[in-house]
Amino acid sequence: MTRARVTFTLALACLIGACAKTEATTAPADTLETTLTYGEQRAAAGISLVLASVEEDSRCPTGVTCVWAGNVRMKVNVRDGKGTVLTLNTNVEPKTADVSGYRVSIVRVLPPAQAGVVIRPSSYSATFRLDRIR
Repeated sequence: MTRARVTFTLALACLIGACAKTEATTAPADTLETTLTYGEQRAAAGISLVLASVEEDSRCPTGVTCVWAGNVRMKVNVRDGKGTVLTLNTNVEPKTADVSGYRVSIVRVLPPAQAGVVIRPSSYSATFRLDRIR
């Protein structure tokens, strides 16, 4: 092999090695949010959540003056091999639950309450916040 060919081959090998895919190891996020529709299962931070039911929705309807904001109480199934069921509220305790190293809470519930409108269970979605417990 000529010296030029050896130099070219080595340069090419270095270039290919520099472009090779590397596995990045990242620590779990300290805080993340995930939105679930009614009955949907989604994994976040290694925890699989299912919005199982809406037990109560007493939120103040938009455009109405109320004494208090109301509350939404939801059951959330955790697929953790233990059959864990979380009961979470937006405005009364318990507002949070700890599972698998994260504190879970409800951030937002849609659709907003409207006067005279009954929301079907399948119409609900909720955004959950997961804060890593230190």
